[in-house]
Amino acid sequence: MRHIRVNKVYSQLLAFLASEAVFLNLVSWSPIKLVAFGILILVPGTFFSYLIKIPKLILWPSRVAFSLILFMLIGLILNTGLPFIHIITPLKVVYLLPSITLVTLLLAWLALKRGTNRVQRNPNKITVKIAIMLTLFLLMLIAAVLGTIRLNNGSGNQLTMIAFGGLAILNLIAIFILKKSERYIFPLILYITGLSVLLMFSLRSAYAVGWDIQTELHVFNLTASNHRWLISNDNNVYNATLSLTILPTIFKEFLHVSSETIFKLYYPILTATLGPIVYAIARKLSTNRQAFLAALFFVIQGEFIQQLPALARQEIAYIFFALLLFYIFDKSLSNQIKKIFIIILGIAMIVSHYSTAYVGLGVLLIGAVVFRIIMSCLKTPDRKEKSFISVKILAALLLVTFFWYGQISNGSGGLITAIDTSFKNLITENSQEQKSIVAQEVLFGKPQSNITLVDEYSKNVINKQLSPNGKTLLGGNLVSAASVQSVPIKSSLLAKANSTITFISLKSFKLFLILGVIIGMFQIIRHARLKVDYPALYSVALGFSLLLLAITLFPSLSLFYNFERMYQQSLMILGVVIMLGGSMLLSYILRKKIYALIVISILIAGYFFSYSGFLTEITGGDPNMQLANYGTAYDEYYQHNGEILAGQWLVNTKRHDQSIATDVFGQVKLNRFYNTDKQIYNNLIVHILDKNTYIYETYTNRNLGVELEQYNNQIVAINFPTSIINNQKSLLYTNGDSSIYY
Repeated sequence: MRHIRVNKVYSQLLAFLASEAVFLNLVSWSPIKLVAFGILILVPGTFFSYLIKIPKLILWPSRVAFSLILFMLIGLILNTGLPFIHIITPLKVVYLLPSITLVTLLLAWLALKRGTNRVQRNPNKITVKIAIMLTLFLLMLIAAVLGTIRLNNGSGNQLTMIAFGGLAILNLIAIFILKKSERYIFPLILYITGLSVLLMFSLRSAYAVGWDIQTELHVFNLTASNHRWLISNDNNVYNATLSLTILPTIFKEFLHVSSETIFKLYYPILTATLGPIVYAIARKLSTNRQAFLAALFFVIQGEFIQQLPALARQEIAYIFFALLLFYIFDKSLSNQIKKIFIIILGIAMIVSHYSTAYVGLGVLLIGAVVFRIIMSCLKTPDRKEKSFISVKILAALLLVTFFWYGQISNGSGGLITAIDTSFKNLITENSQEQKSIVAQEVLFGKPQSNITLVDEYSKNVINKQLSPNGKTLLGGNLVSAASVQSVPIKSSLLAKANSTITFISLKSFKLFLILGVIIGMFQIIRHARLKVDYPALYSVALGFSLLLLAITLFPSLSLFYNFERMYQQSLMILGVVIMLGGSMLLSYILRKKIYALIVISILIAGYFFSYSGFLTEITGGDPNMQLANYGTAYDEYYQHNGEILAGQWLVNTKRHDQSIATDVFGQVKLNRFYNTDKQIYNNLIVHILDKNTYIYETYTNRNLGVELEQYNNQIVAINFPTSIINNQKSLLYTNGDSSIYY
C-alpha cells in the first residue's frame, strides 16, 4: 500500500510540474492546455484529499472545489501583500506560479508524511458495456462542440440536434441497462451530459453571449489588464466577487488564452461538476437510480442550459453551495472537520456571488428553524440534535456576507432595497409590473401582448422622458410596434403534441414536488427513516419551497433574484424530493417500482426534448439559440463580430463627456467596454436629439429594423427609427453588422 501511495503522489506531482510548460507559455497547443487545466484544478485538491478522508461519492468534485478555493486564497494573499513591498502587479504569472507550486509541493509532502491509510485501490472495473456507454457519451460531447462551431460558421444544426437527441436517449438507456455494480459511472455520465449542454450555449459566437456576462467580462478584464484586483477599479458589486476577478485572472495568466475563452470554455468545464454533486446529495435520500434522475433533472433545466453559462459568478458559487449542502448532511466526517469544511465552502460561496450567498444562507436559516420545530415536536430520545448546522457558524457566515458586501463593496444595498420595495409594492394595485416574467405567468397568466406593451411604453416612458421641444421636432407618432416575423409552424399536429408533452411533464413534476414534500413530512412525523438526515434535508427542502412561494408573491424579490435562478438553485435539494414524490405516487398506482421508474424516465426525456428546443426545431416555432441562427434569443443575445468592432471604435473615439444611446440589448453588448453602463442609455428615441450622444446600431437594429427595449420586465419590440436618425445624425462608422451615428 505504501508503494502505491508514493507512486500516486509522485506521478501526480510530476504531471503538475510538467504542466508548468503550459503555464510558462512554452506550449501553446489548445488540447494540451485543456489537459494542463485539468491537472491544475485536480492535483492541489487531490493532495488535500489525501490529508482528510473525503467521501468517495463526492471525491473528485471536492478536489476541484478545494483547488479553486486554494487559488482564490493565494491570489487574495498576493494581491493584498505584494503591494506593500512595491509590487503593483501581484497577479502576474511570475508571482502566481511559484506561490501555487510551493503550496502544491507542501501539500504533496504532507500527504506523503501523513501515511497511506487514506487511499484505497479502486474496486470498480471498466466492463465492455461501460466502455461502449462512455464512448457514446463522449461522441455526443464531440457532436455538441462541433455542431456549435458549425452553427457559428453559418452551417446547419444537424450535429447539435444529434447531440441533444443522443444525450436524452443515452441517459434513458443508462438508467435501465447498467447493473447495480456498474452504476458507479452515473456521476461521470452526468458530468458529460452537463458539459455538453453547457458548451452548446457558451460556445455560440466567437464572443461571450448573454446578459450579465458582458459586465462580468468587463470586471474580469479590469483585474486581468492591471494584474491586480482593486475595488476602486469599478464601484460595482460584480467587482467584489473573486469568481470574476482573481480566479479567472489566475486561469488567464496560466493558460495564456483570451478572457472570452476563460468564460466560454473553462468555466463550463468547472460548472459541469454540479451534476455529480447533486447526485451525491440525492443519494442521501434515495436509490442510485432515483438520485441519477434527480441530478439529470437538474442539468436539463432551461436555466442550466441557457442562462447559467452566461452567469460566470454564479457558476462558481453554485459549486461551493452544492458541496456545502452535501457536507452539512454528511455523517462520515468528524464534527470538527465537518465544521471546517462548512466554513471554508460557505466563505468561498460568499466571495463568489452575493445573491447565491443571500439565498443559500437564507434557506439554511429557515431550514434550521424548521428543523428545530420538527425535532421539538418529535421528542425522540435518540435524536439530540438541536440543529443540523451550528448557529455560531451560520451567524459567522452571515457576518462575513455583511462585511464583504456591505463594507468592502455596496453589495448589501441591493438586498435591502429589494426587501423594502417588495413590502411597499405588496399593497399596490399594479403589483404585476414589478414581477419577473415567470412570476407573472405563475400568478397572472400570460404576459401582455407586444402591441399593448408598446402603447404603455410610449405613454409612460417616451412621453414622460422626451421634452416638449423634442416631441415637436421629431413629430407625432414616435414609436410603433414592430411586426416581428414569427417562425412558421411546420406541422400543427406536431406542434400540438409538443405543447402536450411540455404541459404533461411540467404539471407532473409540480405534482411530484407537492407530494414529495407532504409525504416526506408525514414520514418524519411517523418517525420513519430517521436513521439518515431525513428531517434536516426536508427542512431545507421546505425552506426552498417557502422561498419559491415568496418570490412569486413579493413583487420586487423576483427582480432581485428571478424565479428561474431560485428554482434552479432549489433543485439541488428539491430534485430528489420531486423524484421521491413521483416514485411514491406512481408505485402506488402502477403497483411496481420499475414501472414508476419507467414513467418518470419518460417524463424527464420529454421534458428534455421540449425545453432544449429539440421538439420546437422539428415542429417549427421560435428556436433556442443553440439550434438556429435566427429567433428571439439569437436576435437579442448573439454577439456579431461587427458589433464588437463598432464597440471598440467607440472606445477609441468617444470622449468622457460624450454618451451613447442604443436599445436595451445594445446596452448589454456595450457593457463589456464601459463601467456599469453609466454613459450608455437605452430608450434610444429619447436621446436622438442629444448633440453629445452617439447612436449605436446593433445587428438586429440594422438588419431586422427592430429596436428592443425593456418595459415592466418584458421586452418591447418597436420599429427602429432609421429615418429619424438619418435626419438628426451623421453616419460615422459602419461595417455591415453595426453602425455608429453622431
